[in-house]
Amino acid sequence: MAGYLAPMALELSDSFRVLESFQRGSDNEPITLAGHIADLHEVVRSQAKGSLPALVGHSWGAMLALAYAAAHPRSIGSLVLIGCGTFEASARGRLNTTLEERTDGMLRKRIERLAEKYPDPNERIRAFGKVTLHLYNYDSSSSEPEINSYEARANQ
Repeated sequence: MAGYLAPMALELSDSFRVLESFQRGSDNEPITLAGHIADLHEVVRSQAKGSLPALVGHSWGAMLALAYAAAHPRSIGSLVLIGCGTFEASARGRLNTTLEERTDGMLRKRIERLAEKYPDPNERIRAFGKVTLHLYNYDSSSSEPEINSYEARANQ
């Protein structure tokens, strides 16, 4: 969800130059990991101007940052992975079990009603992200996340 880490970016901006780079949408072309890595490399090359930036990624962004670091190890200075997504089926299974344990009956009902309340898939996945965000967080910021846009097709 583009913009949901704005509170963290604001905190970091007191001490660091922060660039929150958003990933491209799906448009009509397939999205690939190699394409995301190339996009991120262009951002690093154009914005870092010879310095070695720290990459900070959360969830899928952490997975992308890790893949970028593997592809371009000399382009970054440090890597921070927050709530990195899973790379293997057993870890994904454990994550799904944890999320299921954290989901109560009331939340399940809210999730079930999203399809009728939000017929547009982009709005529905945005709403899903908002109602389930607390499942992934521990002691999260009390401020409302600034979710600018969400594209269901790109998420898939």
